[in-house]
Amino acid sequence: MADIMSVIDAAAATDPDVSELWRTLVGQGVRGMTLAATGFKDQGVLRPGLTVARAADILWLYVGPWAYRVLVTERGRTLDEYEEWLARTLYTQLMADQDGNPAH
Repeated sequence: MADIMSVIDAAAATDPDVSELWRTLVGQGVRGMTLAATGFKDQGVLRPGLTVARAADILWLYVGPWAYRVLVTERGRTLDEYEEWLARTLYTQLMADQDGNPAH
């Protein structure tokens, strides 16, 4: 998926139809991440002081194709290494520990 998203992103700069597709895909991604962040907040596990909008941005940045493309495609990490890094990163960026403090 990361390769396809990269092609669409690049083509969006020169093709109005592809640009509209890119905006639609980004909008759908942000909405999905907002739903996930809202779920974390509703469960009481979102890091204190972190808004749903900021959490959605963090999710979109890390879960989108960019991190995968850089770390796996360009830097040669294995899928297992990437998944472990992503889970640890998202946990520390988004989640509170049992006392409500940022997770470490």
